[in-house]
Amino acid sequence: MAAPTTFTVPVSLTHLSLTVHDYLTTHPHLDNLVSGCLVFHNHHLLIVQRAKEERSYANLWEVPGGSCDDADETILHGAARELLEEAGLTVRRFIAAVGEGVGFETGEGVRRRKWWKWSFIVEVVESEEVMGDDKNVDGRLNSSRSSKDVPARIFGLCTEDKGPLLKAAGYPKIKLDPIEHQAYMWVTEEDVARNLHMDGFSFVSISQKNTMLEGFRMMKAGVEPADSETIVA
Repeated sequence: MAAPTTFTVPVSLTHLSLTVHDYLTTHPHLDNLVSGCLVFHNHHLLIVQRAKEERSYANLWEVPGGSCDDADETILHGAARELLEEAGLTVRRFIAAVGEGVGFETGEGVRRRKWWKWSFIVEVVESEEVMGDDKNVDGRLNSSRSSKDVPARIFGLCTEDKGPLLKAAGYPKIKLDPIEHQAYMWVTEEDVARNLHMDGFSFVSISQKNTMLEGFRMMKAGVEPADSETIVA
């Protein structure tokens, strides 16, 4: 699925408007780049559960994201593409990076790879999709989904209290890729801090959990960039 080509970027993130190849060339200790997008609505954050068939981190929870590819026009385009593929949401604005990224390693011996993950708070346009029967009120996706994708209204930096139903509250409609993810939820900061008060609930890593908590902290502090001028990617 092609990445959206029109979105705004704060000047503070223009250093990431370059290709994966160019970034790795200037960071030779790294082998791969990965990205994640934090989508907020009504003080809730979108998280997704990895499919049970996944070879890595099966059934664990994360924000939508994935590897940036050589075919991506820039790292930011890679992040936007992954969000579209995994949640059916189109990035319209990159707000800020969450920290300076997180490094991790996979594999052993000659198969060891060093990764760097950039995470971004974003505003999105939802994909048009049937509500009601498609979702339970807690945000999990039911089996039936529409393939219709029509741009709708922008969400992201919202301050309204959550309504009794997702539809009534105007939550963005989510379209999961069932090969990669099996469910999603909108969670609060307390939910994340306490692992949703559920036995056996786990995030893919402690760094992923910490990134979510830092995202909430930034939202409460106000994340409008000081450099208010933006460019269109």
